[in-house]
Amino acid sequence: MANWCHNGVRFTGDPEKVAEAVAFMSDMRVRQEQDNNYEMPDYIDAKNKGMVEIYTKDDEVHFRSAWEPPLKALCQIADHYGIGYINKFEEPGMFVYGKVYYHEGELHGVRLKHADLENVNYDEDRHVFIYEGHEFDDDFTIIYGIFEKQIADFEAAHPEMVPSKLKAQTNSIQPPEEEPEQQVKKGFKR
Repeated sequence: MANWCHNGVRFTGDPEKVAEAVAFMSDMRVRQEQDNNYEMPDYIDAKNKGMVEIYTKDDEVHFRSAWEPPLKALCQIADHYGIGYINKFEEPGMFVYGKVYYHEGELHGVRLKHADLENVNYDEDRHVFIYEGHEFDDDFTIIYGIFEKQIADFEAAHPEMVPSKLKAQTNSIQPPEEEPEQQVKKGFKR
């Protein structure tokens, strides 16, 4: 049984071509639901091309894939329509977190690695995670904070790959100035 990777895709480029690609994905969802048809067009020959539970909203496409994102298949779809894409994907069970940008025929991006967490410690006596002098009651808050910072840094270094309406906000891993009960709800211990 596969671990499911969530993919959030935005196609980029000419709005008419983007609309065609989103319509293709929406049609694929209908074929899957109505006809149990998971076949892909011949131009998609990637080994990892499975996309299930597809849903679209405006110019966004979300779906699940087995273990990893189907990056080559998405590149083939984008090439077919003459556009690019951005895919933010995650599968926490296998520590798969990444965001890729397919722009002008090239794939770039960030992917969280285990080495990115080498400065995270766990205090077994107090049951807290410690990162950069701050305490957290779960590691997810730290992991996602590091991931979002990598995304913001990449996008700041490569603004041409990110349409202006999709610019990331810089996220901090510092606890916000909120009431302690609100901090606990968001994963912060102190």
